[in-house]
Amino acid sequence: MATERSSYLINQLISNNLSEAELDEFLAGLHQDDMLNAYSDQLEIYFTKLLNQHEQSIIQSETENHPVLKQNQI
Repeated sequence: MATERSSYLINQLISNNLSEAELDEFLAGLHQDDMLNAYSDQLEIYFTKLLNQHEQSIIQSETENHPVLKQNQI
């Protein structure tokens, strides 16, 4: 249960859609080991996804702007 709820709360937080009650619940969870661990896991997943997207963006940009690779795509 903690994982599903933490995932929901983290997603609401990231999208800036937390209600006042959800914010209170989120903050209370910071004092509960199971919720704190679940928050940590969810945030790690989120930031890993962001890093992967950023890396892919860099690779795509380098590929599109590299003269030899760009010529091979023609």
